[in-house]
Amino acid sequence: MSTIVALLADTALPWLAQQPFPVPDPQPSLPQELNQYSDMLVGGMKAILIVAGMAGFLFGAIKISVGSADRGGLAQRGFSNVGTAMLGLMIGSIASVIVGLFVL
Repeated sequence: MSTIVALLADTALPWLAQQPFPVPDPQPSLPQELNQYSDMLVGGMKAILIVAGMAGFLFGAIKISVGSADRGGLAQRGFSNVGTAMLGLMIGSIASVIVGLFVL
């Protein structure tokens, strides 16, 4: 009986006391095919945001310049258009930062 215990102590205990193999812990990520399309989609949305913001600023500036000549109400609506375009650009830039932090 003591030989079985001695045999276990000599062979099994050192084997059981070894450090286990490290388990890989990969970071969550999209597959490469989807990652390419998501980058393209987010980039396209940013480009559309920039173009729409510039169009809003130009539309408001045209209304201000035409309205300052003889129509006061048109100039006031132009100022509100510029404010709306600025607010839209701020919301879009905040959204792109949030998407960049959590998704990309």
